[in-house]
Amino acid sequence: MMRLELPITQDYLILTEKITTRPVLRTRFTTQAYLVLATFLDLRDQHLITLTPQHVTIPDFDRLQATLPASLQELVTRLRTAVTASSATADVFKLLVSWNLANAIYDTVGPQLAATQQVEPVVFQNNLLPHTIYVPQEAAKQRAIKQLEAEIRQRRLTPAHQDLLAIFDRLQALQWLLPADLVTQWSAAQSKDTTIQQLTALAQHRITMRKFELDSWLS
Repeated sequence: MMRLELPITQDYLILTEKITTRPVLRTRFTTQAYLVLATFLDLRDQHLITLTPQHVTIPDFDRLQATLPASLQELVTRLRTAVTASSATADVFKLLVSWNLANAIYDTVGPQLAATQQVEPVVFQNNLLPHTIYVPQEAAKQRAIKQLEAEIRQRRLTPAHQDLLAIFDRLQALQWLLPADLVTQWSAAQSKDTTIQQLTALAQHRITMRKFELDSWLS
């Protein structure tokens, strides 16, 4: 069986999650949606799905199903259903705002990182329901940041790290992650309308639309 690798998803959790008044990643809609996008990008990089700004396809459903663990089988099923209904990326990206999928991904990646002592499981009580929050160890967070900084300075960003930074750029969070000179250096090197920029723009649009839908429903 092919081993599932989720490096973008793992780094995103390490660099995003923390507990302030509440967990930044586990309980926040926008950051959770980009967690799902990170997993889509990881699946693409392992050739388990194809992902362009126009279309999403599943080249081999049996391989996708066999590679993903039991905790992510809902993602497999919902991906297949979505792609069957419409392969248009804008339509498939409706899955990005699924609370269930975000939680499934979080509860898959969190224990993986805990097993290598990169995060610490912490029980957090929210709305009377306890949730396990995977709080990054400071050493793991600093190691990830230093790696990104070194790659930017050397102009040798890996494709996965390029995609990760594009997500943080879309979140307008690079300034909280990197020194100002490196944000400027990375931003200046970006071409317009690259695939990852188009994908994060589609994700942002889907997130915004979902917020409008929720606001309308609540009003």
